[in-house]
Amino acid sequence: MPPAPVRKSEESQPFTTMRLLLIFFIFLQSGLTAKAENPPPLQAGTLYLLSFGTGAPLPGPPPDDLYGRDAAFMVEAFKRKPSVWASVDAKLVSGLECTSKRLRRELTRLKKMTTTQDFVIIHASTHGWTEKGLLTLGGEEEGVIDANALAACLSSLPCPSMVSIDACQAGGALHTPLPPNSAWLLGCTEKQSTDGQYDNQAVPHGFQVLALCEALRGDADTNYDNIISIGELFAWTPPRATKLARHTCQQNSIIVLPQALAELPLTWVAPGIKQPLWTMKKGKEISK
Repeated sequence: MPPAPVRKSEESQPFTTMRLLLIFFIFLQSGLTAKAENPPPLQAGTLYLLSFGTGAPLPGPPPDDLYGRDAAFMVEAFKRKPSVWASVDAKLVSGLECTSKRLRRELTRLKKMTTTQDFVIIHASTHGWTEKGLLTLGGEEEGVIDANALAACLSSLPCPSMVSIDACQAGGALHTPLPPNSAWLLGCTEKQSTDGQYDNQAVPHGFQVLALCEALRGDADTNYDNIISIGELFAWTPPRATKLARHTCQQNSIIVLPQALAELPLTWVAPGIKQPLWTMKKGKEISK
């Protein structure tokens, strides 16, 4: 008698089981990958960024708005998705729009919008000068805002804040009583000038903004937790900016960092290999 035929269902059952396990494994892996690529926010509030740049552009062709370009790079650095904050509200003010009236309107908006869960960052890429103990920021002849006005606004906020100033004589801000819950990163001392690169319009101009953008993309992640904190940013940026500027000017950053803000997260680390955003031409390579 010939052997009984094997049923098709019995013959394919091991293969069906393996196929189901494979599908489940792929689904599990895709879920883990999505979770890794899209981590949940760490902060429940909103990150508010006011980034402004003003100053005469370099003549072309085409004209190069150095300061507005740097202010825009700062906005892009913090708008990276996903964010460690529940939401990001970034405002860029540059060119002819960067007036004293406009900046004061934006500062008033921050007072009305912010809550205790939020965090405010103000960045300035512009000219600066300190006279009679007051740092003024703006065009070469006329200022648009001073350190007293910035500090007064931040003092009235219900949340902590951070200020980044890439301007000559930025250290003059230390003459102003700064809010106790505000961190300040000043591009140079009261007696120094800041500078930048003029080779490549595709990257930031100012040495401090170059260093900040490198830090925020992940270079400053010294504890390898895939998060850039204020403490890491403030520890990494000043020596990097000084190194970038070493063939052009003496530029030593000044930091004011309340200890309570050092662990506050700013952004996730961007994936990929980190290369210097700019290196000096003519064989004077600037590397990490």
